[in-house]
Amino acid sequence: MNNLKKILVAVTLLICIASCKQAELEYYTANNTILFEGMDQTGNKGYVPQDTNSFSFGYVPDNIKDSLYFLSVLTTGGPQSIDRPYKIEFSKNSTLKEGIDYELLTPKFVIRSGEVRDVLIFKLLRTPEMRIAPLFLEMKLLSNENFETEMVNQIVGTGVNKKKKNFTIHHFTVDDIAGAPWFWDPKKNPSATSLMGYLGDFSAKKFQIMASRFDWDIDVVTAEKYMPAANLLVAWSKSMQVYLNEMEAMGTPVYEVDGITLMKMGKYAQ
Repeated sequence: MNNLKKILVAVTLLICIASCKQAELEYYTANNTILFEGMDQTGNKGYVPQDTNSFSFGYVPDNIKDSLYFLSVLTTGGPQSIDRPYKIEFSKNSTLKEGIDYELLTPKFVIRSGEVRDVLIFKLLRTPEMRIAPLFLEMKLLSNENFETEMVNQIVGTGVNKKKKNFTIHHFTVDDIAGAPWFWDPKKNPSATSLMGYLGDFSAKKFQIMASRFDWDIDVVTAEKYMPAANLLVAWSKSMQVYLNEMEAMGTPVYEVDGITLMKMGKYAQ
């Protein structure tokens, strides 16, 4: 019986390996199609289009004046032995302007020999206009002599959450406006009111201090539907209040940006 179980496990494993290889083979033997590489809901690379993204300088300290944004371009059909240029068009309607609001650090749009992807690197520059309203950059991949744009749209989700996502268009937004993240915003999250019993009222300055002290991953804590675990919430709030008390005791109290209001955490952290 044990031998039979081992044989069945081995056969199952071989079937899984074969199916994975078959899927990979089908993917790499497809036509040479160019697309923006997608992400799945857990943040792993996948084939679900991610046609929009955003970044806010409002969640980082004022002394940080720039940041890098990476956008991966992927091709089907497998690697080749030559460099293959691809074509990308930047919308003239974009309000994020090159040389003013960003620098493109990728000198050429090309899939290198032996590769199936390229990475566009943008250096985002923190400008005063970003404090007024979000700025956006829209780009589109176009077909040329090396690549087609056959993979265009994909329907994602079902019912009321059903959306059409695009593989060849990417819309990126940048601002310097620090609104409360989802977990801290009572207008978006019904549980935020109880969380504020620990965290107190939201302020950009408080958020920035906490992000630095607790080494927060900004992309994680500002994500839609993110909720900190209860033990983290208690630890953050009490540790932060201890820090504020210590600063006040040393004669260097921490004030909000108005320079008058003493920063404090919620009533449960006192």
